[in-house]
Amino acid sequence: MIIQILITSLICFGIYNATRVKFSLIENKYTQKEILWFIKYYGDQYLTEWLRKPLYDCPACMASFWSIVTSLYFGFSIELLIIIPAVSGLNYICSRMFPYSE
Repeated sequence: MIIQILITSLICFGIYNATRVKFSLIENKYTQKEILWFIKYYGDQYLTEWLRKPLYDCPACMASFWSIVTSLYFGFSIELLIIIPAVSGLNYICSRMFPYSE
C-alpha cells in the first residue's frame, strides 16, 4: 500500500510538472514549455476547473483520479479509501515544501 501511495504521488507530480507553461506578458509569448505543455494549454481553454484540477492542475486534487488509475495496475481493494486521502495529503505537503516557481 505504501508503494502505491508513493508511486501515485510521483505520477501526480510528474504530470503536474510536465504540463507547465510559462507565459511572458512582456514578450507576449510562451517562454518556457514543458513536454506535455499542450495538455494545459488546450485544457485551460476547453475544460472546466473541476475537470482540470484532478487531471493535471492541482497535486492534492490529482490524488482522487490518479489513485484510481494506479489501482488498475495494483488491483482495486477497500484500501483505496485510505490511499486517496494519503496521496492527497502527501501531495499537499510536498507542494508546500517544494513550490513550483513560475
